[in-house]
Amino acid sequence: MSLTVIFAFLFKLSNIICYSDKIASLRKEQNPDAVAARHPVTRKVHHHGIWSIGPNEEWCVDGHEKLLPTMGIAVWGIIDKYARVELGLWAMPNARVQELPPALYLRVVRNQGGL
Repeated sequence: MSLTVIFAFLFKLSNIICYSDKIASLRKEQNPDAVAARHPVTRKVHHHGIWSIGPNEEWCVDGHEKLLPTMGIAVWGIIDKYARVELGLWAMPNARVQELPPALYLRVVRNQGGL
């Protein structure tokens, strides 16, 4: 369970504000193996960086449903891989609509002045 979900649940339940160090210690008590697996030392190290030829050469599109269970929204974003600049962020009620990524891509293309 993510920290955001826990924070949102506690706040919604009774307006409780909880700090991340308390949540981290609770997670460590509940599932120490999962906490150890998420430690930065145990993660795979990538020896190559993210690179692109230049600005607007490659865009990255991704959708996240992490807020869907608690807040009922999904988040979509498009960034420029070279400059790592957000070209667009959108909150949607459903991230699984098939026509959504192409429509958002075309919106960014129009806002950027076309190809």
